[in-house]
Amino acid sequence: EYSGAASCDSCAGSKYSVAGSRNCSECASGKFSGGGASECTICDSGKYSQAGSQYCSKCSPPYTSRAGSGECDACERDFFQNTDGTCTECTVGLKCESSAFGPSVRNMPVEQGYFRFSATSTQVYECRKFDLCQGGGNKTGLQSCARGAEGPLCNMCQAKF
Repeated sequence: EYSGAASCDSCAGSKYSVAGSRNCSECASGKFSGGGASECTICDSGKYSQAGSQYCSKCSPPYTSRAGSGECDACERDFFQNTDGTCTECTVGLKCESSAFGPSVRNMPVEQGYFRFSATSTQVYECRKFDLCQGGGNKTGLQSCARGAEGPLCNMCQAKF
């Protein structure tokens, strides 16, 4: 930081300054600086920082974050994020291992042979007729039933089937 006639001082921790600048700027959320930096460093995946931080903090399991996050806003693999933001362990019938981060309840894939009533439902049910519940993607309700099947758990046949 420019401090007068003939001296320049390094920026303190949590701040940075580009060459030729007279001022230090605060690091944004998801970034940090230990001091004397010309730019802030992005927090790694699984860590976070608030604006003006000297370091990144580690997320507490089962919460995690993507690189550059200002908060632990995702769930670890094998967990899904409920509508209230809490992380819940995946149960049989859910595909939560599809990425490094667990899905949210709204985009949670269901395995074939299982049924979920709505996009906000956290419960899955095993279908009596395995092949009639297609699973995959985030299909819910009747969207998850095979052609010709309908009703709860795709357990009924449509007319003419």
